[in-house]
Amino acid sequence: MPGLEIVSVRSLNQGILDFDDLSHIDFGVTALGSITATQHLGYTLHLGGKKADVFKGLLEDLRRGDRLQDFINLDTKIGLAPGDGIRQASQDQTIDEGIEGRIHSHPTGNAGLSSGGVIVLTSRDEPPKVELIPTPQAGSGSAVIRVLNAGVLSYAGKVYNGTRPYTFPTPLVPGFGAIARVASVGPDATLLKCGQLVYFDATIYGRDDPHAIFLSGLHDGYTEGSKKLMNDEWRDGTYAEYAKVPLEGCTVLDEKRLLWSVDEDGLGYQLEDLVIIARLLVPYGGLRDIHLKPGETVIIAPATGPFGGAAVHVALAMGARVIAMGRNLSVLESLAAHSERVFIVQITGDTAADTASLRAFGAADVYFDISPPQAAKSTHIKSAIMALRHEGRISLMGGIREDIAIPHSVVMHGNLVIKGTWMYPREAIGEMLKMIEVGVLRLGESIGQRLVGTFGLEEWSEAFKAAAENTAAGDLVLITP
Repeated sequence: MPGLEIVSVRSLNQGILDFDDLSHIDFGVTALGSITATQHLGYTLHLGGKKADVFKGLLEDLRRGDRLQDFINLDTKIGLAPGDGIRQASQDQTIDEGIEGRIHSHPTGNAGLSSGGVIVLTSRDEPPKVELIPTPQAGSGSAVIRVLNAGVLSYAGKVYNGTRPYTFPTPLVPGFGAIARVASVGPDATLLKCGQLVYFDATIYGRDDPHAIFLSGLHDGYTEGSKKLMNDEWRDGTYAEYAKVPLEGCTVLDEKRLLWSVDEDGLGYQLEDLVIIARLLVPYGGLRDIHLKPGETVIIAPATGPFGGAAVHVALAMGARVIAMGRNLSVLESLAAHSERVFIVQITGDTAADTASLRAFGAADVYFDISPPQAAKSTHIKSAIMALRHEGRISLMGGIREDIAIPHSVVMHGNLVIKGTWMYPREAIGEMLKMIEVGVLRLGESIGQRLVGTFGLEEWSEAFKAAAENTAAGDLVLITP
């Protein structure tokens, strides 16, 4: 049985732990096909420190944690349903005593941890519900990840209640891009290892057909192959404690560079900051596809929503000058405050006037459109196209499903190129992560990122509502299983 080494003062000074740190200790042993786990909270006192030196609030929190453990010990008895019955009884007692604690159950099975919570959608006509299901097992070509934080789209509620006509099979575990740790890997994994911090990307491609593209836990795509893949093998998303995902869907993150402090040669981000990677990748796919170059001018419209705001920061990181266009003047002004290379034009609905406002900054090289479905009749599309230089380029992304009016003569005589892009190729993920790791694409408060809230699986309704009500550039809502 391995022992635990006492952390020395020398170790404390090497960035492992520091005085006054609150630490979480998770220790387990794997043997004979079973896995043990014990978890504790620790507080590092200064040498010679006493209990009286510890913050009173921390002592009270530790007392509450001990009390919660008492509930579990008392409820672990014959007669309650194994695992989840004990969990539910203990959870009820925390509520009775006013303790805000969350308990999850992992009954031990042949593969160690054998069950976990998930959000399940059985029908668009009924709300999702949280269930306890067997933890998926990794096989060839797959990994099982422990989800830490998963992003929530502003229109998630409309997708899952059928208002927004996305197609997907049911029952379904919803989800989107997530930050996770690798829990287990299949026998053919060569890079992924247990415990690694990874970004899981919800855009999944067929291994034998790159045109079979779908969004895990969200949309089964537009081809027969993509629908087959989602229905048969990769249906479930990341609103779960554990998720089985394709190996190639996981990208290992440089944890030291991203999360360590600036003093330790890191970027000082929090785990919650990293989830916005999923949002930033969408406009990067379109801007990359239209070959945006350093020094070029790009019109981004609308720039005031989650993906439009992300596009502004991605374009800046790619070296471009940005004309941000939108209706919300205060959000436009906040975007302009982040860089002297951002200029703003408010959409007025007057096509000629808005075109003149755009041209005041000189002829633009690129127009990147990320319009929502309701913007099909908006005048900004024509204004932006008419503000482009000869041989300018247009990237169409966004969610418009209706036909839109294109100034045919302007496009033809101007030799303009129109390029549609849905999502992004797999190699774009590594490219953008390099931009983040070297610091040219910033995350967090430096780009106006605002964490609206984090929600547990049971709080999915509150999460969907918060995401729908907070749609400004930088607003972020997370589900934290």
